[in-house]
Amino acid sequence: HPDTISAMNNLGNACSNLGIYKESLKIRKEVLSKYKEILGENHPDTISAMNNLGCFYANIGIYEESSKIFEEVLFKRKEILGENHPKTIDSMNNLGKAYSDLGRYEEALEIREKILSKQKGKQD
Repeated sequence: HPDTISAMNNLGNACSNLGIYKESLKIRKEVLSKYKEILGENHPDTISAMNNLGCFYANIGIYEESSKIFEEVLFKRKEILGENHPKTIDSMNNLGKAYSDLGRYEEALEIREKILSKQKGKQD
């Protein structure tokens, strides 16, 4: 049930907060797997679980893995929500941060410039 999966996700967060990263990673991967199985690859909750896993990897310094996940999340959100949806823009920001963490500064700059352009467009 989705509520059970959500509770599992909360447990994964608690494990992270306590520094129990191995258990947190195991739970987060299981959460993502169950969302994919029950709700499908492109359901918003599944994509959010993917994003959470990417954030987890970034928080523990596994930037290569986080960037791969953020690339997939961004692709899915662009396809489903569109280029200018706030969650898509958040995904762009996550990917830009991951690229920066990897030393891929030119790519990070390009993404950040796109984000700024979108934000300026909202104000007009």
